[in-house]
Amino acid sequence: IDVGKAWLIKCLKTSILSLLQDQTVSLDFVDAISSSKIENSFLKAKVRVEAILKALNKNITPKDVPYPFLMFLNSLCTDQAFIPNNFLTTFELHRLKINRYGALESPTSEAKQMII
Repeated sequence: IDVGKAWLIKCLKTSILSLLQDQTVSLDFVDAISSSKIENSFLKAKVRVEAILKALNKNITPKDVPYPFLMFLNSLCTDQAFIPNNFLTTFELHRLKINRYGALESPTSEAKQMII
């Protein structure tokens, strides 16, 4: 997991720093009083999310993703794999077929995509 975190930080460093350093960015939609403030917040959120998705898309080639991280993800998606505690939400876990021992049972391609 640490290898994956390091890779994600490397991929998203510019986008995250931009978000953290810009003091004018407020992604708080609840406290926005006027519709123009809400619209402005949504626009800023959209720009940041697009930048994050573009950075991920650019760096998600097999040569860029660390091999140990790929092996970790692969091990989670195999039949009889044990998902680490707190790795998935309760919502996600309820959509998987888990046997009485807590192992993943016959994961579908949709289940594998959700795990990843």
